[in-house]
Amino acid sequence: MAEKEKEKDKSESEGKKQITHKITVMNDTLEVTAPKGTSLQDLLKQFFEEHPDKNLSFADLTIVYNGIPIEVRNGHLTQNPILLEGSIIGLFGRFKGGN
Repeated sequence: MAEKEKEKDKSESEGKKQITHKITVMNDTLEVTAPKGTSLQDLLKQFFEEHPDKNLSFADLTIVYNGIPIEVRNGHLTQNPILLEGSIIGLFGRFKGGN
């Protein structure tokens, strides 16, 4: 019985584990911490709230998550991965042009 309780406590503590992500805006790299299992969109919303001085919104950005560009349509990410480990995210002015 005690073994099952230890496993339950371990899984609960893993679920609450905080993960640090690096977000680069222009030439400024900042860190944001969020619980394991947070979605990318939720992490970015948290980042925008923590750094209002950056004056960021989804509509104005191109987002690069671990080297993969992610589009924003109607204020939502076209891909919204669940973050299970630390990641590197780049926020850039919207890329324009090209075919």
